[in-house]
Amino acid sequence: MDDTGRERWDIDFDVAKSMRYHAYRRKFWDNADIAAKILTGISGAGVLIAVIGEYEPLSTVFAIAVAVTSVVDVVLRFGKRARLHDSLYRDFSLLAQDIAARESPSKTDLGKWRQRRIAIERKEPGIIDLLERRCAAEEAVSRGAEVSPEWQLSAWQVLISQFPVFSLPRGFKKKGAKAS
Repeated sequence: MDDTGRERWDIDFDVAKSMRYHAYRRKFWDNADIAAKILTGISGAGVLIAVIGEYEPLSTVFAIAVAVTSVVDVVLRFGKRARLHDSLYRDFSLLAQDIAARESPSKTDLGKWRQRRIAIERKEPGIIDLLERRCAAEEAVSRGAEVSPEWQLSAWQVLISQFPVFSLPRGFKKKGAKAS
C-alpha cells in the first residue's frame, strides 16, 4: 500500500472507530434517559398510591426516589448528552460517506478529511479510554486487520468501558490498526 493509500486507510479507520464510539455513547445516554423517566414515573405513582393508602414510610421512600432521579437527570442531562453523541455520530458518518465515495484520493482530499475530522473532534466531550480501545478493536476485527494488544480488553473492562473513571495503563499508545 502506498503512502496515500495508507493515510486514507488510517483516516477511514479513525472515522469508523469514532462512529462506533458515539453510537455506544448515544445508546448509553438514551438508556439512562429512559431509565430515569421510568423510575420517576413509577416512583411518582408510588408516592400517590402510598399517600392515598396512608403508607407514610413508603411515600417518603418513593418521594426521595423521585427527587434523586430528577436531580441526577437535571445535573447529568441524559437527553442532551444523547443528542450530542447523535450529532457527532452523524458528522462522522457524513465524513465516512465522503471517504467511501473517493476511491483514489488526492493529497488535498486527505488534508480536507483530516481537517474535518479534527473539527468534529473539537466538539467531542472527553474520550473514555476503555471505550475507545474497545471500539478500535471492534473496528480492526470488522476489517480483518491486526488488533493491537493495547486494544484487547477483558470481559470486565468491556463491561465498565462506558464509565470514564477508568483510564489507560501507562505506556498505551493510540495507534491505528495495520491494514491487511
